[in-house]
Amino acid sequence: TLVDDGSLKWDDPVNRHYTGFKLSDPNADALLSVRDLLTHRTGLGSHELLWYRAPWSIDHVLAQVERLPLEYPFRSGYRYNSIPFMAAGRVAERVGKSKWEKLVRERLDYIATREPVVKAWVHLDPEEVLAQARAADKASGGLLRGVPIGVKDIIDTYDMPTGHNSPIFEGKVPYVDAACVALCRLENSVIMGKTVTTEFANRHPGKTCHPMDASRTPGGSSSGSAAAVGDAMVPLALGSQTTGSTIRPAAYCGCVGYRPTYGDIRCAGVMEASGSV
Repeated sequence: TLVDDGSLKWDDPVNRHYTGFKLSDPNADALLSVRDLLTHRTGLGSHELLWYRAPWSIDHVLAQVERLPLEYPFRSGYRYNSIPFMAAGRVAERVGKSKWEKLVRERLDYIATREPVVKAWVHLDPEEVLAQARAADKASGGLLRGVPIGVKDIIDTYDMPTGHNSPIFEGKVPYVDAACVALCRLENSVIMGKTVTTEFANRHPGKTCHPMDASRTPGGSSSGSAAAVGDAMVPLALGSQTTGSTIRPAAYCGCVGYRPTYGDIRCAGVMEASGSV
C-alpha cells in the first residue's frame, strides 16, 4: 500500500506509484495515468475510486478532483447533476448568512430532547458534528455548506461505524466514505451521524418510532433517515431503496422522499441489496 507523500501527479503512470496495479492488457499498464484512473477512462467515477481503496489518501484524491475544471468529462457529470443536492443547496443559500455552528448546535439541542422518543440515530457524536460545523464556518463555499445531513447506516463513513443494524457488523468502521457521502463532504456539508436502518435494509425492524406517534411504525428500511427529517432533526438525510425503502418511510413520516434515476447517484460504498435496481 502506498502512503501518499504529496508527490502524486495527474500525468504520472499509475504503476510508477503502485506496482501492484495491473490491467488485463499488460501493454496498457505503463500508459494508464493517475488522471485516467480517477476519471471516466477506466469506467469508474472519481469518488468510486475511494471505495476501491485507492493506494493514496482520500484528502489528496479529493484535492486533485477539485482542481479539475468543471467541464472535465466525468461520467454523467455527476458532481452536480442530482436534484437532492441542488435542493439542499437552496437550504445552504437561505441560511448562508448564519453561523453554521450556531445552527447545528440548535439542531443538536433539539435532537437531545427528541431522540429518546423518536430513536432515529444509531451514531451521533456532538463534538464531531460541531467540529464539522466550525469548519463549514471557515469554508469559502460548497453547494451544501453547513447543511446537516443524516446518513443511513448501510452507507459507509470513514469516521463513523457502519453497522447495518446487525450484530455481525457492530462497531465496524469502513476505510473510506461511500461515494454519496464523499460528495456531500466535498460540498462542505455537516455529516450529523448514522441513522437507523432495518437489518441489512431488509425486514427486521430497528428501534425507530414514528415522529408523530411513537406507537406507530416509521416505515422502512430507511427508518431513521425519514424520521429524522420528518421530526426536523435535519433538513436532509441519505437513504436507499430497492423497492420502497425511501419513499415508503418518507410518506409515513410526512416528508419528501426522492428516489433518483438509477445511476444518477453512484452506489459505491452502499450495501447492495440488488445490483440491478
